[in-house]
Amino acid sequence: SGRLIAGYGAGGLAFVDPAGPRVAATIGLPAHPEGFQVAGGRVFVNLPDAGGIGVVDLKAGKLATLWPNRGRRWNFPLAIDPQSSAVAVVYRLPARLVLLDPSSGAERQALPTCGDADDLFFDLHRPRLYVSCGDGHLDVLVRQGPGCTRLSLIATVQARHMPGPRFL
Repeated sequence: SGRLIAGYGAGGLAFVDPAGPRVAATIGLPAHPEGFQVAGGRVFVNLPDAGGIGVVDLKAGKLATLWPNRGRRWNFPLAIDPQSSAVAVVYRLPARLVLLDPSSGAERQALPTCGDADDLFFDLHRPRLYVSCGDGHLDVLVRQGPGCTRLSLIATVQARHMPGPRFL
């Protein structure tokens, strides 16, 4: 649509017309939005304070469903695999990467990852996924079929000076 989407406040997405600039529309959410991605007419948005992942239907202009976190907490980073369309979410407690089916929210895979996750990225040129973590590590995973396996856990310069992982 040419609009920018921004998560804001106690729970909302704002659709901004950059030519204006003005807020063209808003969609209310049950909690403050963290990481989110747009795919296939939907916005997948982490809502850690609501205990789940929201799925916003752009055509209807509303939250369609909330997938529960199933006992995990602090889901901040979120990305969508451009090859398998899986929704990838990283939780801080316990530190887990979870791959979800984008249609149903069913869990495809859950595996341990570095602690205090800040962001994650799918590599468009290699079958890899990177999780950057505040505990001073970069987790490198390789995509194999519908899932992932750890390729490497790399300590950053900061990690060498820290006493140890905080959320493993």
